[in-house]
Amino acid sequence: MSYFSNYKSVDINLNRFDYEPIRIVLAAYQELKKTQSTDSLHAEINKFCRKAINRFVSGKKAYIQDIEYVKELCRKKGTNTCRLLYRSIDFIDFDLVKYQVFESFYLNNDIEKVHILLESNEGWEYHEKVIFDLGLQKVFTPISKNDLKNNFFEIPILFFALPQWLESTLIIPPSGRLHFIYPEKLDYDFKIDSHLTLNSGKSLEIFSLKNEVNKKSFNIEPIPDFYNKFPEQDTRERDPLEKNEIISSEFKRDPVNTLNILLTSNNHLFTNKVYLTIMRDNSLKFSSFDTESDLEDVRYIVSSIDASCANIQSLLKEQTKIMEVWKKPLRDNLKSSSLTQTLENLGAEKASEQNIKNWADSNRIAPRSESDFRAVLKFAGIDSEEQIKNYFYLAYKQRSDSISIGHKRSYLASEIVKRNIQERINNKEKIIGYFVSHGISFQVDEVKI
Repeated sequence: MSYFSNYKSVDINLNRFDYEPIRIVLAAYQELKKTQSTDSLHAEINKFCRKAINRFVSGKKAYIQDIEYVKELCRKKGTNTCRLLYRSIDFIDFDLVKYQVFESFYLNNDIEKVHILLESNEGWEYHEKVIFDLGLQKVFTPISKNDLKNNFFEIPILFFALPQWLESTLIIPPSGRLHFIYPEKLDYDFKIDSHLTLNSGKSLEIFSLKNEVNKKSFNIEPIPDFYNKFPEQDTRERDPLEKNEIISSEFKRDPVNTLNILLTSNNHLFTNKVYLTIMRDNSLKFSSFDTESDLEDVRYIVSSIDASCANIQSLLKEQTKIMEVWKKPLRDNLKSSSLTQTLENLGAEKASEQNIKNWADSNRIAPRSESDFRAVLKFAGIDSEEQIKNYFYLAYKQRSDSISIGHKRSYLASEIVKRNIQERINNKEKIIGYFVSHGISFQVDEVKI
């Protein structure tokens, strides 16, 4: 590392990876965009869809709450495009491809060492395990944004970002070799000006700088379940028709802004993140906040959830217990001669004696038909739409064999925390504080505006 020296050229290397799921998500995004100016639900779906794509492009793990919020809105809307997005959005998670991305980048570039630009120390912890598992710890080393200021590095620097996110870095580069890695479908032909516009509006000319742009491409395979949901011949037909540069220009690096909100634990709240909140009427909901005023109706907030120490088998057992809430009433009434008729009166369409036994079986998941599932839930006294949607979601997750362990741990943790808080509200117990349940630690804070 040295201070700025007299360099004459910079090699800019664009490492684009072809990833089929991003094609489908972008196609759905573009379709919804056509009506988002007149359809507030489409606008809300696309807002959080952009966030998921930005996280993926930035080489970060998706926020599970964001993904589930998009899927919930898509379920509510129910159009073909929303169904498409519902089925595909789970695959836009860097966790699912990070091993392939690092390995492919290394194999496609003749490099002995490269710095990875990180926005925080947490980012290195996220990448470090992958790098060590691949045996590439001598190749990839971390570097922070502050290190880039007024310094020039002899070692290449790798950015998980779209090139246009870092225009000033391209004009006055911190290294003679810059590598960008991002999905090919967000590629575009950018032009690098030979000047830097200052805050005053004046331009600083850079006469000696010559930029050479090199492009490379490689394929990243989705997890096997992707092609079960989307036959390969169908995915190419779903490519967005708009030019890549138009699509690309809509995605920006997520700003990490701290809200000026006082919490009892002194934790910070961030924009562009979904939190579990307890409203002033004691209802629980997942919410995100753009400004402080968005928290006016929030009484308490779960400012942090840590499921890293939770045993996944223990969590799955807890999930089974949750489903027993509606299974046990069925088992208790299997000998009742009126059970079939009662379920039919509640809307069940396939309430045969054998089917009811199957539904009550602890080793089975749930009725596949929505009307049948609604009927057995109502029979168990579960009649609020919010609770019903929650059980639908749990049943869907149980059926999804393709979900990674990290996803399972995350969504079960959120569910267990949610139920723990609901019990505290019902029993009028202490809500504010640091709690541990089934190996999951979480902090509940009072919001003071």
